[in-house]
Amino acid sequence: LSTTKQPRKGLALDVDALQSVLQNIESARELEPSLIVASSKLADVLGTDICAVTLTADSDTLAVDVVALHPPNAAQLEAPVIPLTAYPTLAEVHMGQQPQVTKPSSQTRWLAELYDQLGIDTVSPMSIVPLVHKGKTVGLLLLSSFDRRRMWSEEEVDTHRFIAGMVATSIVRARARTQDTSLLNRLRGQDTERQKLEAVLDQTQTEVERLNSRITVLVQEIKNRDKEILQLNHELESNSDGTSGAAVNIWQEEVQTMAQEREALQSKARELSRDRDVLIKERSYLTGELSDVKAELEIVTEARNFLQAQTTTLQDKLTTAEKVLSNAGDAQTNTNGGLIIVNEDGQITMADPVARKLLRLPEGDVLG
Repeated sequence: LSTTKQPRKGLALDVDALQSVLQNIESARELEPSLIVASSKLADVLGTDICAVTLTADSDTLAVDVVALHPPNAAQLEAPVIPLTAYPTLAEVHMGQQPQVTKPSSQTRWLAELYDQLGIDTVSPMSIVPLVHKGKTVGLLLLSSFDRRRMWSEEEVDTHRFIAGMVATSIVRARARTQDTSLLNRLRGQDTERQKLEAVLDQTQTEVERLNSRITVLVQEIKNRDKEILQLNHELESNSDGTSGAAVNIWQEEVQTMAQEREALQSKARELSRDRDVLIKERSYLTGELSDVKAELEIVTEARNFLQAQTTTLQDKLTTAEKVLSNAGDAQTNTNGGLIIVNEDGQITMADPVARKLLRLPEGDVLG
């Protein structure tokens, strides 16, 4: 790689611009808007007129969504969905994870339909590049030019594949970070729900205790009325011979009044008991809900800790990759040096012409 920018020929790239694109994708709050900006910058870095970024549809692996298109047009506003079943070459690249260059011909009439779906009038050769991360295709990169005679060399396609791999990694990292943010928001929401449930439980417990206290008072009042009624009846029986009929009537009315008050107190006590039982049932239900929320909260907390650790690891890898990329840019400025890029398994993913010549590598694909 080189910091000298050559838009149309060779493998030289603007490393700083490329790093900026990748960092902007990973740090964006929302993925799709960041890819819209990235598509224009990628077109500039790769020296192409047209750059479309498509992502595999979440619910349908047989389709891709066009989430970004340079230059933007009316089609971009509708975010077209491209069914892979209608475009066998796209499906082949998506499943086989190998880039292809397709030229307009009588056998590739679907290419004109694809350009039409993208809202582009010019039909020219297209470089179809898979966005692959750790063996999984997350989308396709569609590159083209307004020049109908424009063709893509093997070296340029290798560069497309190399850049697409880095873009795919940035997309996956951005999604992971977004999921982590959503997880944290969910965690905060559940913690708030737990606090609300605990507050309701405290209020319910207080109300139950108040009702229990009130019921205890009523029961004591009923006992007092029973004693008073018993005492009045005893006095009435003891003094029945020397007591006038009027006094007896007064005593009987008082006894009857106290009996009615006693019955009213019992009715109130029963009503409060029912209210207390309802609150106890509600408290039991809320306790169960609180237990479920706490259990889910523990699971989400563990997931959050795992994602935070994973994010830290990915950030370390990104820092290392940026250093390697920067060193590669410096090394390429030496005309006596060549560049070979390998993956984590030690397999060659790209070799520039200088490296091919120095190591006498064969022309063509040296992947693996």
